[in-house]
Amino acid sequence: MKNTYRLSAISLLVVFILLFALIFESKPDSASALNQIVEENKKQGTTSWMAPTNQLEKSSQVDIDDLKPYTDSYADSGNGLPSPAQDWSTWTVQGYAGKTSINKGESVTLHINTSLPTYNIDVYRMGWYGGTGGRFIMGVTNLTGQNNAMPTPDPSTGLIDANWPVSYTLQTGSDWVSGYYLIKLTGSDQSVNYIPLVIRDDSSNSDILYQVAFTTYQAYNNWGGKSLYDSNSTGGRAYKVSYNRPYADWWGAGHFFSGDYGMIRFLESKGYDITYATNIDTHSSPDLMNNHKVFLSNWHDEYWSKEMRDNITAARDAGKDLAFFTGNSIYWQIRFEDDALGTPNRIQTCYKDANLDPLSGSDPIRTTVLWRDPPVNMPENELLGVMYGDVLSTNRFDWIVQNSSHWIYDGTGLSDGSVLPQVIGNEYDRFYDNGLAPENLTLLSNSPVLDGQYANSSIYTASSGALVFDAANIEWSLNVDANEFMSFSKNEPSIQRMTTNLLDYMTGSLPALNLQDGEMYGDGLAFHWHNPSSANSIRDFASTAQVFSGTKSIAFTALNEYAILRFEAYDQGILTGPYTHLKFAIYGTAGTQQLGVTLRDMNFTDLSPYLSLANYGGQPTPNQWNIYTIPLTSLNASNTTIGGFALANTSGSAQPVLYIDEVKFINVALETPPASFNKTGPVNGATNQSTAPTLSWEESSGATSYEYCYDTTNDNTCSNWISNGASNSKILSGLSEGTTYYWHVRAINSYGSTYANNNSPTAFWSFTTQVPDLNPTISSITLASTSPTDATTVSYTATFSEAVTGVDINDFSLHTTGVTGASINSVNGSGTTYTVSVNTGYGNGTIRLDVPNTATIQDLSGNPLSGLPFNTGETYEISKPLPDLIVTNAVITPSSPAPNTSFDVSITIKNQGGATGPVTIYRDVYIGTDPSTLIDSNTGCPSAGDFFRFDNFTNLDAGQSDTKTVTVTGGLPNGDYQLWVYVDSRCLVAEAGETNNGQ
Repeated sequence: MKNTYRLSAISLLVVFILLFALIFESKPDSASALNQIVEENKKQGTTSWMAPTNQLEKSSQVDIDDLKPYTDSYADSGNGLPSPAQDWSTWTVQGYAGKTSINKGESVTLHINTSLPTYNIDVYRMGWYGGTGGRFIMGVTNLTGQNNAMPTPDPSTGLIDANWPVSYTLQTGSDWVSGYYLIKLTGSDQSVNYIPLVIRDDSSNSDILYQVAFTTYQAYNNWGGKSLYDSNSTGGRAYKVSYNRPYADWWGAGHFFSGDYGMIRFLESKGYDITYATNIDTHSSPDLMNNHKVFLSNWHDEYWSKEMRDNITAARDAGKDLAFFTGNSIYWQIRFEDDALGTPNRIQTCYKDANLDPLSGSDPIRTTVLWRDPPVNMPENELLGVMYGDVLSTNRFDWIVQNSSHWIYDGTGLSDGSVLPQVIGNEYDRFYDNGLAPENLTLLSNSPVLDGQYANSSIYTASSGALVFDAANIEWSLNVDANEFMSFSKNEPSIQRMTTNLLDYMTGSLPALNLQDGEMYGDGLAFHWHNPSSANSIRDFASTAQVFSGTKSIAFTALNEYAILRFEAYDQGILTGPYTHLKFAIYGTAGTQQLGVTLRDMNFTDLSPYLSLANYGGQPTPNQWNIYTIPLTSLNASNTTIGGFALANTSGSAQPVLYIDEVKFINVALETPPASFNKTGPVNGATNQSTAPTLSWEESSGATSYEYCYDTTNDNTCSNWISNGASNSKILSGLSEGTTYYWHVRAINSYGSTYANNNSPTAFWSFTTQVPDLNPTISSITLASTSPTDATTVSYTATFSEAVTGVDINDFSLHTTGVTGASINSVNGSGTTYTVSVNTGYGNGTIRLDVPNTATIQDLSGNPLSGLPFNTGETYEISKPLPDLIVTNAVITPSSPAPNTSFDVSITIKNQGGATGPVTIYRDVYIGTDPSTLIDSNTGCPSAGDFFRFDNFTNLDAGQSDTKTVTVTGGLPNGDYQLWVYVDSRCLVAEAGETNNGQ
């Protein structure tokens, strides 16, 4: 049984000091000392869970103090606050989960309706995450859309039960932390909708069990046209509502954004040890509270079954504390039924009239009416202490303090009669003198509201020693977190303090120290902090140019000697009682940069003169991070509420940019960086590694994440550190073959980083990727000029996959169509690229250069060319028609004359198209050289050599031939000769015109 007397400020201080003394003495491992919620919220958050429509809604909201009666752009969603007026029937993608909650590691079916061809699913856990509100868990893309039938209401009960088929089964991991999850559906038209889901941890023994009031979500849900209310139902209200349908409010998120979002952000930012469940779990699990200290009901928890009330009453009687941070709780009794498929607790029944409820006669205690009404007759103040009074519509009222000596008000500075302006809204609870309120009930407020009534929050201690608190105000959670999304919520420091006082007392200990509590800047300014403008400096609070930890830092450029970097708390500062030092990191860019630092109180008064960094480790060193740890005693900032941080340029002149990161308060006795650890593979100096190797290392005790780095420069440094989350291995990809890489890894937690292998920043390991022993191939054979062509010769470029040797004329062949006389002249080149020259011959057709199977090409390792034959190269189109006059016969008599002896040459000319003129025979001397090298490119005739003249041929008609003979008197010297015929201003090679003298 806990003590119920009020602790004095002195006794609380003594307890606090003793707690820290024990911590300092035992020096526990920091990771094991912090609960899952704290560790989870250190992970990288994101705002990508927001839909574009959420963003538009954010910009259209108004401050809670200026909230006006609802306009056409808002609808009363039943939670007393405006929700964007939405027509669920126009949504292009929407769905629901087959269960409201599952234990971590279990799977849940998703039932999704869309007229679109595809959609994506993204899963987010909602929490603090540095103020971003959520963390991305997993995603699935390009799921095929299913256009399901829309259900019609049951004519007798109004029940709308979609019962759509399963679209996707979501498998959760055993490492998923209990929490409120939003499943974001994004259609191929970029429209967005949500499915809410709670992940439990049935093995958890957390301090607090947070109940999400899905029964109230569902009571007001008018998807399909029916809810439990006439005001938002078509043709009258329903008596039964189904969980087998989407929620119509907040794009499918139900009432999450109306109240749960803010409280969850606040509790997780403070590091409370929480697990989550729904009131369906409270209904079905009598032992749900066995391993927890506190039952927390937060938002408009109006609809309760008998099992829910029995189980929570039993928890109170077993000494479990109850905290109702809301009003209008336990108002209507409901029952649960199976759906049409026999799934338990999927139908919620509430007739709201004993005359309509078929069980009122046979089982009156379960009649679905107000708990306080016949035949149930169980007013809710018997458990709560107070109970529902009335609805306030859009009017707001002040909280008036009563019994301020109660410890719940400690640290607020409030006294009896103090006013908390307009924190009571929507619906409220009040004290009833009906003889059922607990005898030791303490009223904590007495606030005038409507019609002479008063709103009364309360607290009492049950005979079991359990505390029961009722905030008596639905909008309590809107006063603990002024989040950007719910921009008509507001921050009330006294409500925040009362919340933490109550939960700290109920849990029996202070929350685990959370980095967020002492942080001013991480990847952005902390909750409640802002950047006051300045004309003499440039400040970027989201720079990625140089980052010490996380993803962002502050880039600060001093435009003159008076430049100061400031950031301030606009409403709630940081109490330095738990901390001993101010810590931050600076990356300098010039040797001239000099700085001084001070802290400011909540009145923005400097607590000390500017302290020169030269006295605390030296002024910033260019091109590296410098870490500064400055005692709070030196800053005159011990046990003080800090409202500002200032870093002044003391260099006496303008300075280039420098970077500041991780500005926070620390307790040096509690700071424990990750433990030492080693890399494991690939082993240092490994060779012949895959181009997708796995980097691995030992786990580091106390690490919350790891960062790895690799490059190809052997300089023991690396600028591109990459986060790997909590995994101690990473598969790389896309590495180059035959390349040496240098890599390192470091472990990270809130208090610093530890490098693998003796915490040495330069202990890089290396490995070399394999050089494949593969056969070379032909990459391409391409044309060197445009096509078609009438040129005598053309060139091809042959490209190979790697350097090759042995490439000559014999490795190529020609494939022709409609062309005669084409031949390969020469091959030149080296390495991977060769040029092949080809004689085009005559005709109208094509020439392609191929490589047959007989090629003898190989790479530098002797591997032969593969992929043969190659016959897919580019093709020249040739346009060179045969001449009108052709040589049809050339005869040497004797065929091989002896050297220097006379012989006859007989030539037959044919007219193919009417050409006339003399015909002359030329002799071309050629010994050991390609005769084509002697050809004149303009005439096509030999450029040198003796010639012999025939008599003029007879003028020939088309188709006629004529033969002439000439005697070469005295013969020719020993050698090989080519016979050419000069016909019609051009030279032709005689078909039989090769002599072979001097054998």
